[in-house]
Amino acid sequence: MPVDARIVVLHVGTGPNHAGFPLKRWETARFAQLADALTVRYGLTPAFTGVGPAERMLVTETIAHMRHPAIDLCHRLDVGALTGVLAEAELVVSNDTAVMHLAGLVATPVVALFGPTSPRSYGPRAERALVFYEAPYCSPCITNYNLKLSRCIDPVCMRAVEVDAVVERIERELITPGSVRRPVRGSVPDAGGGMPRARTAL
Repeated sequence: MPVDARIVVLHVGTGPNHAGFPLKRWETARFAQLADALTVRYGLTPAFTGVGPAERMLVTETIAHMRHPAIDLCHRLDVGALTGVLAEAELVVSNDTAVMHLAGLVATPVVALFGPTSPRSYGPRAERALVFYEAPYCSPCITNYNLKLSRCIDPVCMRAVEVDAVVERIERELITPGSVRRPVRGSVPDAGGGMPRARTAL
């Protein structure tokens, strides 16, 4: 990975518990559109993480949809290395996964995409986090009360999260135009730019 690269980490999978259960996944084409938008607008380099054959396929599919280069880190990082990448990233975009929580623990701004699970129960505890959750009448359909099993075959809740809406809120609440560098942990950005604190939306 280039030393001077400004990275946005994108995690397109949902982990081994839901490897064959795509309800919690945002569409790969939408991840690709978002990654391209962040590349063009802010000069960020997308880096895709994942583990296992299912997420390998998702990462390959996402990168194939893109118009700009990306870094494929799928199945190449142990937990320590992943934590390091997340800590140095400008931003992490993830479905409801452990990666989302790990990014919050290292104080990296998180964009969390929810649909069949409720962010009130499973959302990030990061100080700077944007949560996207449209909450249709049928959601949440995956909870601890139903053993996280759902009969849904059409995740309209995830499709309701639009790429333009994600880009708009990232720009409004996490990234100041002209600057994508995060402030030093614990510092307060000056009035001239930087990445301000974002509200956690539930």
